Amino acid sequence: MKLKYLPFLLLSVFALVACSDDDDNPVVCPVETEKSFSGSELDLKVSGNKVIGKEILFTPDANNPAATLTFRGEKLNVEELINNGTHEAAADATFKTSSVFAGEPEVVLPVTMTLNGDLGSFNGSGESKFYTFNYSGNVLENQLSIELTDVALKNQKFAGTSWTLAPIVVNDFGMVESVPTNFIWESDKKVAIEMFGQTTEYSMTQLMAVVMSIGVVPGADGKKMTIPEVLASMLQGVQFEGDGNLIATYVDLKTKQPKTSPKGLAQYVVASDNLMKLVLNPYAIAADAAANKGEADKEPSQMAEIMRGLTPSILKALDADKRLSEGIDIAYTLDGDKLYVCIDQQLLLPVLQMFAPMLQNPDLIKTITDKVKENPDMAAMAPMLESLLKQFPEVVNTTTKMEIGLNFVKK
Repeated sequence: MKLKYLPFLLLSVFALVACSDDDDNPVVCPVETEKSFSGSELDLKVSGNKVIGKEILFTPDANNPAATLTFRGEKLNVEELINNGTHEAAADATFKTSSVFAGEPEVVLPVTMTLNGDLGSFNGSGESKFYTFNYSGNVLENQLSIELTDVALKNQKFAGTSWTLAPIVVNDFGMVESVPTNFIWESDKKVAIEMFGQTTEYSMTQLMAVVMSIGVVPGADGKKMTIPEVLASMLQGVQFEGDGNLIATYVDLKTKQPKTSPKGLAQYVVASDNLMKLVLNPYAIAADAAANKGEADKEPSQMAEIMRGLTPSILKALDADKRLSEGIDIAYTLDGDKLYVCIDQQLLLPVLQMFAPMLQNPDLIKTITDKVKENPDMAAMAPMLESLLKQFPEVVNTTTKMEIGLNFVKK
């Protein structure tokens, strides 16, 4: 009689063995092999704001419901970007950009997943070199969604502060006590300028001070405004946020009304007691510019076309791989309610060295000076400019120090 139960016993043993074999199989992740998510396949948000121009490399764990997320910037194809995708980017026109964590080219985040069919979910907290944050997200085979919340810079030195450009103040004796701009240019070569039959040598710092004091742009009252005055009227303030966003308030050239830059265009991190990093998102900047482009802007000017052609060369001269992925070095001095920020020759000089040889062409110098002569307010400066342009290559090649800075006061 007991033999009649044997088939059922064998079936039970077989079922148990089969179940055991299933348990030994590795957990299946929605993304079975390493995959890079960007563009439409990546939905990346920071505190509810969508971020573009970023990439996340998803590396699944073969044996556990886990993965490693590598945050990085999407490679910038300059020619494709400036030509609205109509030209394929050359290899030498492609540059690295920063991850969503400004100043950090890559940030690696291990996550543990909860699996529900084809969907993997994860959440937790993390930190990088400059940031702390919380995260939550989910992944499908061809879609990764992740949101970062409570993002905060570890160094909150400037967090929550707002600044405006220092006013232009001239005392009763005609001495300048306050100005928003600062320009230093030291070179072994001084510029010889002939005026009124007499030749005098000037440093570039002295010449730039003269240029900065000349009214060149008509103001609302008809009076010519200097470059510092124009800058002060346009840039109304900057705000350093605790999550690393740098927000600017400026006057829109079309509407003449104050406008605030959206989050994600510019970020900052404090690297030391006298250095911060300014990180720009070229994809976000291009998208914002396109969104605000009017009918009059659709036909590019001749100068715009020239600059489009020069952009890849300028970026290479600027060492764009490093500047875009790690940030632009901004030296600063903080003194109570006063803040001075500047960039130096490491950023500026390579670009000038690229343009200097062009000014050995007499025809180009003549074209520039003729254009200046067409402006009644600038015509008197044409001879001085011509002399400067001829000496410019030597001035650049013997430059020992350059500094362009802005003076701010706390709001």
